[in-house]
Amino acid sequence: MNSSSDEGKTSQGLGSRVLLDKVDKLRELGISHLVPLPQIVVVGDHGAGKSSVLESLTGFQFPRSATPCTRHATEIVCRREPAESVVVSIIPHNPSPEREKLVREFRRSTDKITSDDFLKIFEDAAIAMDIKISGEDGNRGSAFSLDILKVEINHPNAAHLTVIDVPGMFETTRTIILTVVPCNSDVANQNILRLAAEVDSNGERILGVLTKPDLAIENATKAVVCDHVKDKRGDLHLGYCVVKSPGADDKSGTMNKRQSQEQALFGEAPWNTLPTNRLVIPALRIRLEQLLMNHTRAEFLLVKDEIRSSLKKREELLKDLGESRSTTDQQRAYVGKIASEFMRITHYGLDAYYRRHSIFEDAEMRLITRIRSINEAFAHVIVVCSDNDNDSDNDSDNDSGTDSSISAKGDEVDRSSLYDDEVHFEIPKLHEGDLRGIVSGPYRCPEPETDRVLLHMSADQLNSIAAEDQAVKEKRERH
Repeated sequence: MNSSSDEGKTSQGLGSRVLLDKVDKLRELGISHLVPLPQIVVVGDHGAGKSSVLESLTGFQFPRSATPCTRHATEIVCRREPAESVVVSIIPHNPSPEREKLVREFRRSTDKITSDDFLKIFEDAAIAMDIKISGEDGNRGSAFSLDILKVEINHPNAAHLTVIDVPGMFETTRTIILTVVPCNSDVANQNILRLAAEVDSNGERILGVLTKPDLAIENATKAVVCDHVKDKRGDLHLGYCVVKSPGADDKSGTMNKRQSQEQALFGEAPWNTLPTNRLVIPALRIRLEQLLMNHTRAEFLLVKDEIRSSLKKREELLKDLGESRSTTDQQRAYVGKIASEFMRITHYGLDAYYRRHSIFEDAEMRLITRIRSINEAFAHVIVVCSDNDNDSDNDSDNDSGTDSSISAKGDEVDRSSLYDDEVHFEIPKLHEGDLRGIVSGPYRCPEPETDRVLLHMSADQLNSIAAEDQAVKEKRERH
């Protein structure tokens, strides 16, 4: 087999890690809660060999006695770097500010992938995620956590690959589902494949990984596995791969020794009749690397557009909330701004500048128009409904052009004729005598007298005039 050379060529062709790093950064920032990101998730029933497959793909040996990964999602990021290192951190799932600070502060690192302190690191991570790690804890902690445990693996021979081990099923269309199924079972009736088919009925995003081929003893079982790998069943668009990974109790041997044992097994019949790109861990790693890169390239522009759209909506929501008002001065300034805006809109309404604000699209908010209509209606009511006891005045009003249909005294008045359509209220009807004492008839001056004015003056008025004349005369004599 030439898997190693093919792996090197593929790694060189996919050497640019910038795109994958951008997606990982978006996931770290929590964007995946708002916009689905392209990713590969690994799912499988208990005992299917999922952890062993992840170990073989990433070169990272998970602590066997640590918290089961199915209690939380685990993101494994493999990158090719000259120096070997592993960094374990936690990506919080929308926690409270206090808990977010606690989770963000959790960060552990080591230089060697096979370091003995990994067990302690994973236990500390479980405590930080508030997961119950043993029965001795009583009721303290939860069985599962929505936080993501992120494991960053840097190694000179690592592939640029990001896989996520999840306890459930991802339904987003940007997720490639890696289903792990043991060969020594009824592959077609596996529960994990049925669940995957529920979220991807066409099988376009499902890649099957068949494990434990050494436990498939019967020839009929081997034949069924070979049919799946050769796509004779046609149930998965991405097909199946077969790998042999170490069991849970297999702690001996290096990674190279395990790969040699795997290649030796697949050199035997009937496995040697299968396509080489569907066998062994290195071929699966190449396949996943290609799938992830192609899938990310195809979806990245759509992800950017959705992020921009989501960002725009949230910026508009923040704008509607206004500026921060945590201090007294900020709160006063905010109230003052509201008052100023109210005054500005009021002036627009009084000056009939209805195009300067959208509030005036409602006719009832056009203030000066309503005031004018009300005034005109009120004036009309005063004219036609005033109680005038002077019959001659009524005749005069009728002669001056007042509508004879709207008579003065005792007639019923049609209120709808008193105001236009823009007035959205009704003036209550007036009864006879309601305006008595408010509106009176016109004042008539008496006819002028024809006799002498002095005859109509009193003695006091005459004496006052005589005194004023004497004072004027004396003043003139002094000068």
